[in-house]
Amino acid sequence: MSEQTLFNIYWTVIVGIIAQSTIAWEWGYKGMEYFRKHGPGPKIWGAFTLFAIGGIWWRISHLAFTYTSWKDCWPTLIALACFIVARLVRPKRLNSFLKARRLYENYMARYVRVEPNDAARKKARNDASLKKAESLYKYAIETSNKTGEIYDVAVGSFQLGMLLDLQGRDNEAIEAFTKALDLFPQLIRDNNMIGTISGCYFRLGIIYKRKGDLIKAKSHITESLHLDEEINDIHGQQLCKETLDTMN
Repeated sequence: MSEQTLFNIYWTVIVGIIAQSTIAWEWGYKGMEYFRKHGPGPKIWGAFTLFAIGGIWWRISHLAFTYTSWKDCWPTLIALACFIVARLVRPKRLNSFLKARRLYENYMARYVRVEPNDAARKKARNDASLKKAESLYKYAIETSNKTGEIYDVAVGSFQLGMLLDLQGRDNEAIEAFTKALDLFPQLIRDNNMIGTISGCYFRLGIIYKRKGDLIKAKSHITESLHLDEEINDIHGQQLCKETLDTMN
């Protein structure tokens, strides 16, 4: 079998993988939920992605030193076109969610090292980037709700709750976390989902502790502990136990 034939076979596989990635991006988190349930699993999917990226560079470098005509690199052009299309067709609601999450995570990385105090929460309430993130989260949740994307609504509500919790907007955060918890039972129950549900219960416990309702606080954090034990999250278990000890 010639080297050119091997290249063509390789790129037939690559283009198929990238086409599937395009579909997943277009579907947003619903697509990722589908692949977790029906696909080969995150680790194999990640290996396919690395395989595709490596193939692109292999092909380009090979062409740079071997071929002189661009007609030989049609698979590369198709692969790059798939990446471009994936970005163009990705729903605006998903772009809004991803941008909001980046803004929130950038703020956390810069300013938050421990559980925020009143001064830190006030600073977060006045931060322009977090205000923008809140607006983007709400847009993503609203549009996802209209199109029936329950998974996106649930995850978006959880992330919005985290932002509102950081700002000390307790009642609004409780509402967001509760909305997420109401939706999660309708979705696939895997370790990632259980971890997110645990996060909802834990943050609700912290909020109720802050409000002085220790009964609700203990109940929610205990529920978070049980979920962490279910998925063997050692760090989560330790954090829950330490928090419960402060309320005894």
